Amino acid sequence: MVAGCTLAYGLLLLASFPPWSLWILAPVVITPLVIAAVHLARASGAVRLAGVAIVWLFALPAWLWTERWIIDVSDAGWPALSALMAIWPALFVGGLARVVRTSPGLSWRAIPLAAALLWTGIECFRAHLFFDGYPWYLLAHPLIDATWVAQIAALGGVTVLSAVCAWTGSEVARVIIHRESRPRPWKALAPVVSAWIVVIVIGPIELGRLDLRPGPSLAVIQTNVPSSNKVAWKFEQQIRDFERFRDLSVEAIVEARRRGSDLQLIAWPETMLPGFGLERDTIRLQIALQTPPADLFSSAIEELVEKGGVPMLLGSNAFEGLTEDGRRWHWHRRYNSAYLVRGEPPYERYDKMQLTPFGETMPYIRASKWLEQKLLDLGARGFTFDLDEGTELVVFTLGDGTRIVTPICFEITIPGLCRRLVVEAGERRADLIINLSNDGWFGSVDDGRRAHELAARWRAVELRTPVVRVANTGLSSLIDPAGRVITRLPPREDGWLLVEPPLAKGLSLYARIGDVGSWIMMLGAALLAARTFMPNHRRARSSARAMALFALLALPLACDAPPAKRSPQPTPPVASPGVARADLGLNAPVDQQAWSTREQSVAPEVARASSESPARPTSPGIPVMSSGSAYRSAVDLLQTAARSNSPILVANAIEELTIDPEALRPVVGKALVHPNRGVRFVAAMAVGKARLDEMANLVQPLLMDQSESVRAAAIFALARLGLPVDMTPLAEMVRSDNPEVRGNAVMILGDLGNPSAIPLLRSTIGLGMTRADPARRRITDLQTAEALAKLGEDSELEPIRAALFAPSHQAEFIALACQMVARIRDGGSIGTLQAVAYAGGDATRPPEIRLLALIALADLGAGDPTICTDFARTWLMDRNPQLRSLAVRAMAACGHGSALPQVEARLYDSNPEVQIAAAGALLRLAAGGHIPRSR
Repeated sequence: MVAGCTLAYGLLLLASFPPWSLWILAPVVITPLVIAAVHLARASGAVRLAGVAIVWLFALPAWLWTERWIIDVSDAGWPALSALMAIWPALFVGGLARVVRTSPGLSWRAIPLAAALLWTGIECFRAHLFFDGYPWYLLAHPLIDATWVAQIAALGGVTVLSAVCAWTGSEVARVIIHRESRPRPWKALAPVVSAWIVVIVIGPIELGRLDLRPGPSLAVIQTNVPSSNKVAWKFEQQIRDFERFRDLSVEAIVEARRRGSDLQLIAWPETMLPGFGLERDTIRLQIALQTPPADLFSSAIEELVEKGGVPMLLGSNAFEGLTEDGRRWHWHRRYNSAYLVRGEPPYERYDKMQLTPFGETMPYIRASKWLEQKLLDLGARGFTFDLDEGTELVVFTLGDGTRIVTPICFEITIPGLCRRLVVEAGERRADLIINLSNDGWFGSVDDGRRAHELAARWRAVELRTPVVRVANTGLSSLIDPAGRVITRLPPREDGWLLVEPPLAKGLSLYARIGDVGSWIMMLGAALLAARTFMPNHRRARSSARAMALFALLALPLACDAPPAKRSPQPTPPVASPGVARADLGLNAPVDQQAWSTREQSVAPEVARASSESPARPTSPGIPVMSSGSAYRSAVDLLQTAARSNSPILVANAIEELTIDPEALRPVVGKALVHPNRGVRFVAAMAVGKARLDEMANLVQPLLMDQSESVRAAAIFALARLGLPVDMTPLAEMVRSDNPEVRGNAVMILGDLGNPSAIPLLRSTIGLGMTRADPARRRITDLQTAEALAKLGEDSELEPIRAALFAPSHQAEFIALACQMVARIRDGGSIGTLQAVAYAGGDATRPPEIRLLALIALADLGAGDPTICTDFARTWLMDRNPQLRSLAVRAMAACGHGSALPQVEARLYDSNPEVQIAAAGALLRLAAGGHIPRSR
């Protein structure tokens, strides 16, 4: 019977929690355990002891299933925690059996009350005191989904509802056991039914008292970094992941601006900022030692905050007193922290105050480092617990005046700590809770993620304070002050969420008085247990005294006193060389070894960087003046680039603006007189292609330019404008021994579309340029073939098609051929392009070539948009800016309007050439009617 009752308890427990979430079963979860306890009360001592062991054994499977996510973290930790959780129902059954057996005069009416007190006291002890507490999977937790029922937590916390559930389950057990009440079960259950009526009536009353006001606009970034990455987060992977986080942030900024929201904050999950944190001394030391990541990530974050104009809340490790002895890193203190990045450093920081038991620290055992390490070697080899506890209850204030606190991960499940963060001396000190968490440790077990969110929802009700969860791998969500989930992101997917949490005025009763209920229940259960060990003749007389003592001791214990502050110890001096901050570059060649902590994001054992600094862009990113329109932002960016001091940026911007003559007009005039000949060439060609008649007077002087290429471009422009111009210089240029001059002249003759140039072009193939590089000569011959094909000579398509078959080490020819067949609309090359783009195995081409082939297929209307966009998306965050540029062009060419968010996000890229590529792609989308110009 005991075994059957325990199995029933396990099934009810599992059914009430996620994924089934049958919250209506929560009040009867312990009913089978009460039946088992009453049954054992009639047995002898040995039988009772055996019965308690059976309860533990048969409760174990339910907890093994519930805690199964620990398998991937610690093989030994999974059965250990499950065995520990199975002890509590066994302790309850044994304790209640003893209470019933040693109290023969205890009425049937009193047994349920004793059972409720005992269960809730044990649960509170487990949640708040035992090994620093484990406040998960409490009896009442599933009832958060019953909104009216859950509101009583605003008066006395979740403990009050757990006590009502325990009482209900015990009363149901009494009805089942006590035969005399069976004919009238509803009468027997009248007291507990009345209690539920009170609970339900309180719900709408409390909801009606909520006085809500609009809160700030926030961007929640949900990352999807698996725990395996965090255990061994190699440097290259850190860079890739960081780029993805940044892209998501930019997409959120763009969407917020499109909606007209005044974004106040962007939040990243716990420990998602790689590196050693954002302390200035720490970063200066890394720069001085030339060890990654140096200022790689910090500079990128500062750049994003500056460009986006939105502060960022970042989960990161923080190191104080960092030093290096040539082989390993050492530090004075290390914290799991939340940084608020805005303005100038040093940045505000909250350090996690209550470390996760057995995840970041070993309660009690931590006093012996030797024993702690031995246990880690047994259950989680390679881990080291070296985090320090924070000491300050930090409140961050946003630009609109909203005050936020940031309990990290496990801290959101601790009612007392959250109350101290939100309330001080009976007054509200914070308006919003933002819970940064890394839930990647749950692996594929989403039940654990939902249980974590479940606990966070109770904090919202108890403190009448909205909670925004920002979780790696999810669940990231917005929870209102009534504990309701307003919106959430799906688990194990990265993404972003724009939320505006409703803020509540005033404070709940629980926020004012604290967790009185838990202390009362723990003390009551202790007194009840102690009473069973008294001689029979003293029990009756002790009851009144016990209750009086109970009341007297409960009140002072109910006060949630904040922990004593530690006096900060002096930090050892760290070298602080004055190193100028460089721009962000993501080509760092150094890999880093993994290290030994559960929340790892840096490596104490770092391979020394080479003497060469990582390659960095030569130009800073271009500021984006957003008007809420993707098209307008793109035009503004290109016009800004066209006025810059960098010739390559000016030339690229002018070339992209050719798509939109109206946007080109204001900037092309200055480019026509630019000191760089390449810029003058591009500008003159742009005037001709866009047919800007009013620019003819500025083009005329270029006929006498010292550069033959520029003179050729001027001839092209004037001819396209319909003005008389001497074309004979082009004949000399196509015979030039200078590959640049010949190539440009050949291209211009092809673009002019005059078939009379065919004999001249044919006569130049294979002649001259004897001193030029053979590869450069071949490129010029391909340009000649393209020009002839444009003039109608289809026989010249073959050299271009043949170039598509070039080996991978001749990628330059393949790339040029891909672009050429698209420009000349050669449908006969589609099959070859598909082979270049889709071939796998040994025939796989480099990503640059595949992207160019996919773009060509899209231009020819023959590509598979899904394959193309999926492939391009994987390179949108690559550290190579050339790949990012090609990827954004491919996204636009293949995805059209559906690719707008990804393309627009690259306007905010750290590399200006990628920004220009994205802007040009947006102009093409607008020209093709895929996005409106007014958007």
